[in-house]
This record gives sequence, C-alpha cells and structure tokens, in this order.
Amino acid sequence: MPDLRASSSRLPPGSFTNWDRTMYLETHAHASSTNWTLSTLDFDRLLSVVSAAEAPVAKGALDELDQKLANATLVAPNKIDANVVTMNSKVLLHCASWEEPREYRLVYTRHDACNPGEVSVVSPLGAGLLGRRVGARFALGNHASSRSFEVVAVPYQPESAGDWDL
Repeated sequence: MPDLRASSSRLPPGSFTNWDRTMYLETHAHASSTNWTLSTLDFDRLLSVVSAAEAPVAKGALDELDQKLANATLVAPNKIDANVVTMNSKVLLHCASWEEPREYRLVYTRHDACNPGEVSVVSPLGAGLLGRRVGARFALGNHASSRSFEVVAVPYQPESAGDWDL
C-alpha cells in the first residue's frame, strides 16, 4: 500500500480538496471487511496528521489510521450518526481489566502524551477508537498481552452538538 507520508509536500496541511480526497482514496484503498465512517472535516484534518513525516508515533497506529482513511465512508459533519466516535468526541470505554468504564476524549495531538483523560488519535488506542460505534468491541496488542475494549457510550460528539470549531 502506498504511504501518504512519503508525499507530504503535495499541499500545505489543511488545504485538501475533493480531488485530493478522491486521489487518496483511490491510491490507498484496498479490500477490507470493515468500513469506517468519518466526517469530511475529520478526514481532511487527519490527512495532515498522517502525511506529517515528523510525527513521533508508533508505526502501527499510523498504519491503522492510514487504513481507516483509505477505507472511510465520508459523511458531512452534520450527517454523521451521534453514536460514532469522531475527533474530539468523549468516549466511555470498558476494558475487562478496569474496575469501571473510563471516559476519554479523542484528540489530534501528534504525540502519544496527552493530558489526563485524553487519548491521541496517533496512539494505538486512539487509532482503534476512531470511527467505532457504540457497542463496538476491539482488541489491541499481541496475543500474549492483548486487551479487549468496548465502546460503551459517546456522551459527547462535536458534530451532534453543533460544535464545528474544535
């Protein structure tokens, strides 16, 4: 699969056009049984994150994010379902090793380190959360140290709240 990070000089971050979206999807799409729903606003902003060659992140997280972008169904922000995890959403997440579910906000930071209660989209957990729906279950890690998660609720989603400037 081509790596968009290698062609990061095409356009300045944040200036992606419909043509750029189409070209990205055509050159990166591959067969996948999972189809992610992303807002067009998140998609455009995340292209900048993935194309930033200097982003100090785990390769696996960028690969997963790249796959989600390549296989995304793009929806206008005002049309995305309220139960989908989008950028800046607050997510209630359950893990069997925790005593109770935890709430996180999915953020754009290009670093794994975030403020308490935040998870970066370029971390393995953040990349795993993006585009998931309430009730979705997913695992992270290898077989020996795998952890299973479930999206319990999306108590806040910017799109459904009409917050377009986050």
